[in-house]
Amino acid sequence: PRIRVADALSALTPTPVLTVTPASVVAGGTVTATWSGIAAPTPRDWIGLYVSGTSDEAYLGWIYVSCSQTAGAAKAAGSCPFTIPSGLAPGSYELRIYANNAYTRLATSGTFTVTGSGGATLGVSPTSVAAGGTVTATWSRIPAPTSTDWIGLYVSGTGDQAYLAWIYVSCSQSPSAASAAGSCPFTLPSGLAPGRYELRLYANDAYARLATSNPFDMTP
Repeated sequence: PRIRVADALSALTPTPVLTVTPASVVAGGTVTATWSGIAAPTPRDWIGLYVSGTSDEAYLGWIYVSCSQTAGAAKAAGSCPFTIPSGLAPGSYELRIYANNAYTRLATSGTFTVTGSGGATLGVSPTSVAAGGTVTATWSRIPAPTSTDWIGLYVSGTGDQAYLAWIYVSCSQSPSAASAAGSCPFTLPSGLAPGRYELRLYANDAYARLATSNPFDMTP
């Protein structure tokens, strides 16, 4: 039979594969990501953690194929430990591998289960404040704090990416020391509509939510 060149090349091109073990892990624990078959590897190929089935931009944590957030050598195949953020909600998650610092997905792992571990707390006071005023955010019990843990302001119940303002646990938009517990003044943007709002605490510059505050009211 006649074999087309395109068919022959396709047969020789590896298909990227990504697996994750174990199948169940406690929040704050570690899984192993193992990949192979990347035809054109780059140093900035990266692995992201996701709730199963969510959009490519909604990662909860990430590392390069160097096994850190600093790019190293390109790797067509390899494995890395991947730490699951503490305080992550129990449920089904997956890892994905992407090409060259972009959202070109190369492979998706099977699903794995994250189980609860207790976790961080976040409170806000006072419970009523005018737009442009200041509340105090107080948090505790972050099991694995990082300097880029951050606090966001949200309309109650909105999506994790719909923040209205944010600070790191340094109390500014410049990261400093990691802080398992602390408090920060949080200035509310002027001009926000009256209504019910909340603060949320997230891990390591991503959308892995550690805690949600009590609600508070914004007054005119």
